Amino acid sequence: LHLTGKLRRFALRFPAGDLNVANDLIILRNNLFPKEIKMFSKKMFGNMRRTGMTVGLSKGKMSKAMLEILVQLPTGTTHLKESVVANLGLLGQMSATRDINAAWNETKKKAAKEYPEKFILDGRKILHWNDGSVKILDKKISSVNFKKLNDLAKIESCSVNQLISKLLKNYQKGKA
Repeated sequence: LHLTGKLRRFALRFPAGDLNVANDLIILRNNLFPKEIKMFSKKMFGNMRRTGMTVGLSKGKMSKAMLEILVQLPTGTTHLKESVVANLGLLGQMSATRDINAAWNETKKKAAKEYPEKFILDGRKILHWNDGSVKILDKKISSVNFKKLNDLAKIESCSVNQLISKLLKNYQKGKA
C-alpha cells in the first residue's frame, strides 16, 4: 500500500492487525472524494452514513458516554447537549441525529436521577444545573379540587384562571 502525507500518518495510528481498516478508509475516501482529500469533514461523515457505515453503538452505551462527559463539565456550562455532543468527538460526528436525541433524552433522566445535587429536570424535560436559580412549578391539582374550581368559576361567571387571579389578590390583601 502506497500512502502519502496526512493519509500515511493517519494509517500509522492503527496497529498492524487493523491495516484492513486503514485500507477500507482509503478506498472509501477515494470513492467518495476522488479529486481531493478531506479526512474529517461533515460532508464525508454524511456520505459515509448514507453508504451504510455507522458507528454501530447502542443508545444505552451512547447515553452512558454522554453521562460521563456531562458529569465532568464545569458547573454553569450553557448549552449542555451541544457541549456533550462536541466532547463525544468522532462518535458524536458519526452518529445519526435521531440516535443522539434518543440517547440525550435518556441521559437527562439519568443525570437528574443519579446526580440530584448537580442537575435538575424541569416540567418541560429540560436539564438545568441545580444551582437554585430554577424553580420547579407544581402543576398537579386533584380532580376534586379542579371540579370545585370549575363549579366556583361557573357561579362567579368567569374562567378558572380569572378566579384563581382573584383568589390570589384577596389572599395577598389579607396577608398584608
